[in-house]
Amino acid sequence: MSAESIRWLSQDIIRRNVEFARSQYNSIEKDFRTCLRYVEFTKDHLDVYSFKLADLIIRIGPEILRSFELVLFNPKRKKTFFWGPNLEKTILEIQREKDRFHDRFIDYVNAFARARPRGLEIGVEVDYIDRCIVPFKTQKRINKKGKEVDIVFWWEDGYNALKHRVVKEFDKSATLRHALFSLAGLWILHYCIDLDFGRRGLAKSNIFGRIIDRTSLPTKMEEL
Repeated sequence: MSAESIRWLSQDIIRRNVEFARSQYNSIEKDFRTCLRYVEFTKDHLDVYSFKLADLIIRIGPEILRSFELVLFNPKRKKTFFWGPNLEKTILEIQREKDRFHDRFIDYVNAFARARPRGLEIGVEVDYIDRCIVPFKTQKRINKKGKEVDIVFWWEDGYNALKHRVVKEFDKSATLRHALFSLAGLWILHYCIDLDFGRRGLAKSNIFGRIIDRTSLPTKMEEL
């Protein structure tokens, strides 16, 4: 590594942010479950949209970014199955990108692809509908400049659409599907944080079940 070094988060900042992030997750999940009182949680209702779901998605976005930083910039992480041999080099590259572009969500996702052989191809069971979600799976899309780029659909079509194109795309972006995938992404990051602090099992969810590496997804468990 060059003389340039990673600007790690201090342990005090990490501790305070983890506590705050956990309380935020619990509050958001509670409000998501409240929404399910009015919309039956089935595959047929995933494209239902509402102002309440829009509010949840907008709240989840900054928490996703905060949680990525807690996972990536913790200098005392445990050696878990999430990390490969090139982690520090990858983190330094991401920090350089962050200095140039703010809130580069897709760079955080791609960091896992470079630091871990299978990236964030991690699924989580959704107890309500007996399906598995892989929220950080990327797909290719042609942008307005005609360039092929990587996206994560619920971030681009949900969170970013609500931030920048809300009037035009509200009915397509403020959906139960986007809220569910957003919350699943945040849940997986909290699971990562628990592992990195050696505190497996502290994070609790009333919606999501087991974390499953996508390569070992049970054959009976369909991916949503």
